[in-house]
Amino acid sequence: MPSTPPPDLGQIVPQTESTVPDERPNLDSPSQTTTYILGELHERVERDVNQHQRGIETITAFLGRPGFLYTSLAFVLIWISANLVLRSAGRIPFDTPPFFWLQGMIGTTALFTTTCVLIRQQREDRKAERREQLDLQISLLIEQETTKIISLLEELRRDLPQVRDRHDAEAEQFASTTDPKAMFHELDRVMNEANENARHTGIKDSGD
Repeated sequence: MPSTPPPDLGQIVPQTESTVPDERPNLDSPSQTTTYILGELHERVERDVNQHQRGIETITAFLGRPGFLYTSLAFVLIWISANLVLRSAGRIPFDTPPFFWLQGMIGTTALFTTTCVLIRQQREDRKAERREQLDLQISLLIEQETTKIISLLEELRRDLPQVRDRHDAEAEQFASTTDPKAMFHELDRVMNEANENARHTGIKDSGD
């Protein structure tokens, strides 16, 4: 029975784990890493915005520029001046004083501007709430890591024979994990007491 010849090693294509290039650049410092992560988060938030929201925010950005204020003032002055000139020339003005058409346009523009600003502010509030949640999560993680470091240092201090072992109540307190719920309830209680005291003080001052 003829033996099977061994495969030609030169024809074997090496298998790679992934052929997709890594899009993340080489970051040499922690500040560059932080900046890159913040840029990714901002890009992800902006990517979720639909076309209607982008259009409204573009209009809001235009309304918030000084040029829009100057254009509005010029339009109002031209509108009033044109009607006064027509009236003084003995012709019928298209908007007699007190300029009801102008008031209607100003009111409609104010309503439109307010709605656009509220829509934009609502998205900014959601972004701020997301950042606050991220900050809270990072703070809790930092607190847990700090607690663990203190615990390890305390164990190391007790195990080292060169260091005198002594009771440190403050270190033991810091080594215990903080309960966020307990802190929230305590803060809520203190704020309620402060509001109640302020209310009673205001009532007493008004009575005097």
